[in-house]
Amino acid sequence: MLQWHLIQINEKAYDMEDRLIAEISAKEGVTAELKMRDQLGWVRKHNNIRARAREIIRHELINVETYCLHIEDIDMEYLKKKGAV
Repeated sequence: MLQWHLIQINEKAYDMEDRLIAEISAKEGVTAELKMRDQLGWVRKHNNIRARAREIIRHELINVETYCLHIEDIDMEYLKKKGAV
């Protein structure tokens, strides 16, 4: 059960990363044209965008999912103590 859940989070994270990088790159003009004109500048900007996307993912997806798992664990412990499980 936990392994399946972690696989789902991982897939969501990779999909979200691809989407965020594409959106931010388009918004900030980090294009293939820039890559051809200024490769080092493109790499610098793209690495920055990737780092920001991963930070967003850590905050919005992984931390929230971990919090929800923790709440579920607490609820299960409470139910076990009450003899409901």
